[in-house]
Amino acid sequence: MSRALRIAGLGCGLLALLATCATSVACYAVLPAPARDAAQGFLADVRASQWQSALQRTSAAYQRDHDAARFQREVERVPRLARHTDATFMNATIDGETAVLDGVLVTPDGEAPIAVELEHDAGYWYVDLVVVQGAPLE
Repeated sequence: MSRALRIAGLGCGLLALLATCATSVACYAVLPAPARDAAQGFLADVRASQWQSALQRTSAAYQRDHDAARFQREVERVPRLARHTDATFMNATIDGETAVLDGVLVTPDGEAPIAVELEHDAGYWYVDLVVVQGAPLE
């Protein structure tokens, strides 16, 4: 292959990579910050095994059926959620007082898709449903 073709191929590859990165950053930047921050806070509490704090970030309906011990057991039933090390949300859908964030969890076993549904109540966003690779947090 000629040097010119290799340089052109490398240039095209770099442009594609930059376009992908720019799109990812742009998508992340336009996600609704309060909803995204609420979901990230919830996941940070789960990572730190702060069960009571994570539970307080859930909706009133979820809290009615769970105490911290039950919540911990439910998280542990979803191993990728229990062992995740990071999360990135890339898409958001907001419909009035509900938001759905889609992204990926980083786990020791690789990435796993995550969807978090939140509800807006009294000025705050609360986690109402978490689904990791098709497995809901119950």
